[in-house]
Amino acid sequence: MPTLNFEVLHFDCPIESTYMYLFDWALEHPDERANYVLDVAHQTAGRGQQGNSWYASEGLNLLPSFLVRFPRLFSPMVWALSELTALAVWHTVSSFLEDPTELRIKWPNDIYYKNRKLAGILIGHSLVSKRVDFSVIGIGLNVNEADFPPTLPNPISLLQINGTPPDLQEVRKVLYDYMGRYLVEVETLSPTINLFHLEYLDKLYRRDSPSTFRDMRTGQFFCGIIRDVQPDGRLVVMVEDRLRYFAFKEVEYVHSND
Repeated sequence: MPTLNFEVLHFDCPIESTYMYLFDWALEHPDERANYVLDVAHQTAGRGQQGNSWYASEGLNLLPSFLVRFPRLFSPMVWALSELTALAVWHTVSSFLEDPTELRIKWPNDIYYKNRKLAGILIGHSLVSKRVDFSVIGIGLNVNEADFPPTLPNPISLLQINGTPPDLQEVRKVLYDYMGRYLVEVETLSPTINLFHLEYLDKLYRRDSPSTFRDMRTGQFFCGIIRDVQPDGRLVVMVEDRLRYFAFKEVEYVHSND
């Protein structure tokens, strides 16, 4: 099976964010065409979606960022990279669960166990015209975190799910392996990307179930049913008798307390 290989960037000093460091590093090294991964035991200012911070105690979780360059990747196709990354993280986590039935992908690419957040993904791109020069994928995976700050809404870790701590190095190895196996589809532009889209939909959190949402543009709450995700990443929600389309940051889930 073809796979994408990553060269490891080593960084021994404290670092604010693997994602920001790797993005800046890529801009400073435009002639480096290899794919890289930067992973550290601790970061002081980890980034999540929408400018949020990512909490992680030192040495207990995974905080890698991946730098990838795909010469034939253009901006209309970047959603495929997001889907494939989410699937790679989903399969990584499922490898360490006895029953992955409750493991889902929450649009656009968080990993949820039941109604709690197990992993987050942040992806940024550097564009040259409509071509993607490089992409940086930051992943935060809660592995052996035992206690989260009460200010966080709904986190969970593999340790809390299983009751026993998985080996961090083994989880890292499996994650790197799945990232290589899934992201190679972007490099080759394989026709099977469409099949992976179907797999993504099959694992999508709250799909085909009535849910409550908030329209971030108007502040209004509404009930709807997720039906699909467009090739450009827009969420397709059935609201009453019509389909509505939402880009990232235009809609949010309203979670119950369970």
